[in-house]
Amino acid sequence: MPDPMPPDVRRWIGRQDEAERDALARTWALAGLAGSVPAPPDTDAAWTRLEALLDAPGPGLEAPGPARASRRRDRPAAARGPVRLRRAVPVAALAAAVAAVVAVGLWLRPVTVAAGPEVAAVTLPDGSEVTLAPGARLRYRRGLRGDARRVGLDGQGYFAVDSGSRPFVVETFNAEVEVLGTAFDVLAWPGAGETAVALAEGRVRLRGGGAEVALEPGEVSRVAGGGAPTPPVRADVEAVAAWRAGAFSVVDAPLAVVAEALEARFGRPVRLGAGVEAGRRLTLFLPSADSADAVLRDVAAYLDLRLQSGPDGYTVLPR
Repeated sequence: MPDPMPPDVRRWIGRQDEAERDALARTWALAGLAGSVPAPPDTDAAWTRLEALLDAPGPGLEAPGPARASRRRDRPAAARGPVRLRRAVPVAALAAAVAAVVAVGLWLRPVTVAAGPEVAAVTLPDGSEVTLAPGARLRYRRGLRGDARRVGLDGQGYFAVDSGSRPFVVETFNAEVEVLGTAFDVLAWPGAGETAVALAEGRVRLRGGGAEVALEPGEVSRVAGGGAPTPPVRADVEAVAAWRAGAFSVVDAPLAVVAEALEARFGRPVRLGAGVEAGRRLTLFLPSADSADAVLRDVAAYLDLRLQSGPDGYTVLPR
């Protein structure tokens, strides 16, 4: 049976008599299939699908005998009526179970939170808190079910993880970060090709390329491409996470990360022209950033590059 069962479904099933509870529990177990199958568009299709599921062998239930299966196939669909469970569950209860199957299909689908042009705050089902940078996306399963509490991240996010018995894992396009209870910043724009983790509190393990490193508070490690994590180094984690207060800040980050972050924050394309080294690293802190133009002009001056601005965005070019 899917776990955990939502409290409202559990209470509803608990109010039925014993025979109905058994049948409805079986329906709930089958409802786990609903997450990968679109909800039927009409009631007749719902009955047909549920009948096929309930007639299939399962734990504690026998497969329908040949005579019964034959009788049902020989009868016109309109004459069959709603399927009768072995313990004769009333039609009303089974109809509610069909609704539960469809609802469970929606409940099992992953949640995606996309930050707009502003910083977004997210509270996860376990109480952990995530702050998303502009343009970042967070994905997770409802209830954070499973052996580990897993979330997916594209972009930059600051995590304050509630301690618990199950590990908390952040998955990026090329790495994963595992913790039990801590606060840390993850920077992972897929187009930049690098995941960077800065640890503020607690302890984390960063994995990538078949290897892993453990970070202590005040340390940063990175995974570039499909490689292994770099040895942890000391860094100003408060500066790394200063974006939460509206600043624009990168610490020893490649130029490609700056371009991705600015494009996500201000909604205008930022391209690196031919001859510009995307992997060139820089540290930059601006207490406020009102436009991509202002940041890019500072970056261009610092790296001795030039900026071309147009209606279709920005292009950084060699001098």
